[in-house]
Amino acid sequence: MAAFEPGFVAHVAPAVHSCLVLPGGPRKECGIGTAEHGNSPRFESPPRLAPTDHKVGRALLCSIRHEPLFRCPQAHVLLLDRFSPAIAMLAAPLSGASARTCCSESCISATRAHCEKCLIDHINTAFLPLDARMTHIRAVARFRSSRHNRATIAPSKWRDWTNRATIAPPTEPNAQPPMSADHEILKSIQASPAGLTLAELLAAHPLVARRTAQRWLSQWVDAGIICPAGKGRARRYLVVGSAAPAALAIEQDRFPGFIPLSADSRDILAYIDQPPQARKPVGYQHDFLDAYQPNVTWYLSESLRRQLHKMGKTAQADAPAGTYSRAILSRLLIDLSWASSHLEGNTYSRLDTLELIEHGKAAQGKAAIETQMILNHKTAIELLVENIGTARFDRYMLMNLHSALSENLLPNPTDEGRIRQHAVDIGKSVYRPLSAPQQLDEALDNLLDKANRITDPFEQSFFVMVHLPYLQPFADINKRTSRLAANLPLFRANLCPLTFLDVPDHAYSRAILGLYEMTRVELLRDLYVWSYERSTQEYLAIKQALAEPDPARLAWRELIKQTIREVVTHPGQDALSLIHLAVMANVPQAERSNVQALIVEELRRLHEGVLARYGLRPSEFAAWQTAHSAQPARPAQ
Repeated sequence: MAAFEPGFVAHVAPAVHSCLVLPGGPRKECGIGTAEHGNSPRFESPPRLAPTDHKVGRALLCSIRHEPLFRCPQAHVLLLDRFSPAIAMLAAPLSGASARTCCSESCISATRAHCEKCLIDHINTAFLPLDARMTHIRAVARFRSSRHNRATIAPSKWRDWTNRATIAPPTEPNAQPPMSADHEILKSIQASPAGLTLAELLAAHPLVARRTAQRWLSQWVDAGIICPAGKGRARRYLVVGSAAPAALAIEQDRFPGFIPLSADSRDILAYIDQPPQARKPVGYQHDFLDAYQPNVTWYLSESLRRQLHKMGKTAQADAPAGTYSRAILSRLLIDLSWASSHLEGNTYSRLDTLELIEHGKAAQGKAAIETQMILNHKTAIELLVENIGTARFDRYMLMNLHSALSENLLPNPTDEGRIRQHAVDIGKSVYRPLSAPQQLDEALDNLLDKANRITDPFEQSFFVMVHLPYLQPFADINKRTSRLAANLPLFRANLCPLTFLDVPDHAYSRAILGLYEMTRVELLRDLYVWSYERSTQEYLAIKQALAEPDPARLAWRELIKQTIREVVTHPGQDALSLIHLAVMANVPQAERSNVQALIVEELRRLHEGVLARYGLRPSEFAAWQTAHSAQPARPAQ
């Protein structure tokens, strides 16, 4: 008869008995500790384990043939209640409670030796290594398939290290054990010539946790088993050595088919898709700007302009300039900051951008330059919206807009908001912009003059989006400046903004390359129209459900800003006193209490993400916070 290692039962039996507390209280109902069975020293002060612990389950099975306890029907009932049915079923033939659940009628005998042998075979396999266990189980399966015509017991999952048993269909004599989950995922990748994304892998293997799959993929990439292709959510995992990665990279780099293109745009793409060595180097073409006559030359046809006006019209069309952009400012800051930064390769998600802008929380694991880029966009957008009544296309607006976007991002800080004084190169392009500062100054003045004379907001917007990056007046960050400046005419006309949501970065870069090297706007125009339609779809819901701005906050917004700034820049003075003095000096008596409450509310909501709105620096805000927290609380009146 098969036997266990010496001392095994003596080691685990106390844990088993400590968990078997039968209904009714005393253990003597099963004979434990009675004169009939004696008081074994093994049962003194046994350690208590959780009933579901897999070690207790094993100990329970091991004790079946050694302890009289398990011949008590009450003990078997307890097993059925507190342990898995499969374990209790194994114990049933020995306890006498349900002999028919045994694997074979031949096991029912006075000695029950055959059933014990089967049981011990299963228990012993639980303590073998995985490979040896698989071999042992296959041998036991072949033995049972020939002599046992009832249920066969097999592990439910080979990767389940709890080693619990479940009832499974009869195993074929030569059947192979199921693959582990990591091998199944790797096999799925190997079976897919084009590779699989993480989302596709998780959909095909729903029992695998996302972080577990990410860890396995990272390990396989480090080991050189698979290789990633693509970025972000579009990243696919392919087998190393496959020809698919190169084909996939080419496929992902193509201009997206869901953006409608004209025949002229396809001609541009055909030229731009050639390698740089096959394209003719070109410089700045003065005729491109000189030939444009405001309100005579049109980049956007009349029918196209009508279509854009129809798409972008809002309920505030007849309101003062900037009313709509102020009303949607919170949403606009997130959408435009995220989408424009994404076109520059920023990996912040939309949710990360929301947390950063609304709560000042930088995303973990992101580079500081990405965080700075998002915050600079926010500051620049606020600059445009807050000065919408006076802003026009002039050097003051353009320089300050570039300064806000480039803060702490340029190698030379003196280049922030200043016309470049040196030559620049365009990556992956054969275009060479102007390099002489005097020529840049003249071309920029000509550009701004023509932009201000354009009457249609969409034509004005697109004109700026074309000629600012083509001229490259700044050392860097020209395209970002053009994307935000293109929204200025739309803000003034209370039209839906152009947020660039869902614009693929490789589509935008191709359209810009066509502009640089061919001075043709058709591809960029098609992308502009598609992008604006996409932006308006995002804002359709908030057009209808837009809350009216608070009239008092709108009327006294300058006073609110000045007072907040006065309070923060004078941390040594009492905040409520400064607010009271400002309200008394500027607000009629009937509105004083309401305006004072608005200022106090704004002060309570002040955080790092809104400092630019009040013209404050982080150091001033930090000093005010320190002084404010050090002040003792006022006694209750």
